[in-house]
Amino acid sequence: MIIAALIIICVIVIVTLSNSNNSPNINNNLPFDNVFKDRIGQDPTAYISSKLASGSDLDAVRYLFDIIAAEIELKSKCMSPGFDFYYAKTTGNNSIKSGEPTKATPVVTQRIPSSTTPKHCWTIEEDALCCRRFFEQYVIQQSSMDLQQFAEQLHMELPSISVGSLKMKTQNIKQLCIEHGIKNSLTAKPLAQYSRQNHHAFLKVKQQFGY
Repeated sequence: MIIAALIIICVIVIVTLSNSNNSPNINNNLPFDNVFKDRIGQDPTAYISSKLASGSDLDAVRYLFDIIAAEIELKSKCMSPGFDFYYAKTTGNNSIKSGEPTKATPVVTQRIPSSTTPKHCWTIEEDALCCRRFFEQYVIQQSSMDLQQFAEQLHMELPSISVGSLKMKTQNIKQLCIEHGIKNSLTAKPLAQYSRQNHHAFLKVKQQFGY
C-alpha cells in the first residue's frame, strides 16, 4: 500500500512539473515597463504624461501607445496592462487595476475616452487603400489639399474608421514617404509610429506606382 501511494505521488509531481514547463513565460524575464523604457527612453506613465503635456490629443496618444505596446508584446513576449492602466496613473486614479478600463472623463479632453467604443482593427486592404489615395493626391498630383479634407474624403470610402484615425494614418504614410525619399505635398506633420502592416501595404503600393 505504501509503495502504491508513493508511486501515485510521484506521478502527480511529474505531471505538475510537466505542465509548469509547458506554460508560456509571458514576462520573458523582463516586465513590460522595463522593455518599454529601454525602447522609448521613458516608462509608460511618463511617456503618456509627456505626450498629453505637449498638447497631443488623448486618442492620438492612445493610438501611438497601442502600436508601441503591440510591437513590444510581439518581440519581447511581455504583456501590456493596457493604456488605461497607465493613463489612470497620470490622473492620480491609482485604483484602476491592470486591464481594467477607465470610466472617468479625461482631464485633458473633457470627453469620454475612446475605450468606451470598439477599437477599429485595420485590415491590410484598408491600409493599402489609404496609401493609394495618398499617392494619387500628394505624390502624383502634388495636391495642396489639407489633412482634414483628405481624411474626410477617405472616411467616405471607409465609413467604419473615424476621421481622426484616418488623419493619423495619413501622417504615418507621410513619414513612410520621407523614409523612402518620396516627395509629397502634404503639409501636415509626419507621424512615426506606424504598424508593420502599414509599412508592408505602403511598399506594395509604392511598387505599383513605380517608386
